[in-house]
Amino acid sequence: MSAPDFASAYDERYLADPASWATAAFDILDSLFADVDGFSPDESTRAPIGGIDEAELRASAETALVRLRELQVRDLDVDKLAKSLLLVRAPLPTRPPSWAR
Repeated sequence: MSAPDFASAYDERYLADPASWATAAFDILDSLFADVDGFSPDESTRAPIGGIDEAELRASAETALVRLRELQVRDLDVDKLAKSLLLVRAPLPTRPPSWAR
């Protein structure tokens, strides 16, 4: 899935999600939403707003998934959530990358 497709789909699903998440989970999902909102594949529109590129968006989504898995929020099926929010297509590392710690 391309980054623009992911951004569009995540934005749509995030805004339509009626769930009331625990604060820690919500903070992770909301942070990713902010990154999705700041994503632009076009440098000319990204630079003026301090947006992020595809690599940064992918890193943000991967980090969000790792953080959600680390939370182990009660009654939260992280794998199901990750799939529904398009965060995974293949297994991701179980620890955040060293730069995200």
